[in-house]
Amino acid sequence: MIRESRIDLKAACVALVSASCFLGMHSARAEWNFGIGTGVSQLNIEGDQGFNTQIAGPVVFPVDMDPDDVSDLMESAFGFGGYATNGTWVIQYSLVNLALEGQAFQTVADTTVGARLGFDVTGAEVAFGYPIVQGESGVLRVIFGVRYLEHDLSADLSVGANTASRGVDYDWTDVLVGLTADVPLGDDGKWSWNARLDASGGDSEGTTLFNTGLTRRFGETWSAGISVTSQDLDLENGVPGDSDFYLYDADETSLGINFLYHW
Repeated sequence: MIRESRIDLKAACVALVSASCFLGMHSARAEWNFGIGTGVSQLNIEGDQGFNTQIAGPVVFPVDMDPDDVSDLMESAFGFGGYATNGTWVIQYSLVNLALEGQAFQTVADTTVGARLGFDVTGAEVAFGYPIVQGESGVLRVIFGVRYLEHDLSADLSVGANTASRGVDYDWTDVLVGLTADVPLGDDGKWSWNARLDASGGDSEGTTLFNTGLTRRFGETWSAGISVTSQDLDLENGVPGDSDFYLYDADETSLGINFLYHW
């Protein structure tokens, strides 16, 4: 049985939305600006993954996938993010999904043995930012919010005409805190350097994220950027020996290009 979340995602989201409305009420005279965008990225994964099996019990195995491996196994991927700001408060949000699938076949004693493994990852977050240092040289903000992660695994095994299937679904809801920095480069304001560092905990054993990149503004409505993201994930459910044991302890690094529309 999957454990109950120690943090209620619905309650946390309601609290954040209520906070957003509260901020809007007290900033009714401020002009709000918005942005939304998407992008492409290359992902590298290194770490360990484990789960319980009916035949061998709990197993833990290394995961080492470079961007080519991820691309070969990718079934689908999508993501988007956006923001709203009144010049003081910033509300950021994002949603991503990645589906990987691999299969293998082998003949043993004139019998065909096949296996297929699916790995579906969903991540979402909402974060609020408030400036603690602000000037012509840049803005440093403290951020707080909620991060949600879900791992959905499915396995199909066939031995001759016999087949067996199993699926598991685990999720974690964490509270995050961190800092962001935005520094303009040059006098025309077209280029900027940005960085983010945060840590989160709650249902998970803890995650940390670091992102840095350059952004180029094109007029009033468009911008494009390139960034590097490093994320350390320690996700666990149960302990070895439990029927619902699951482990994902990995470093994920990505290089991405993003595009945003502003209004």
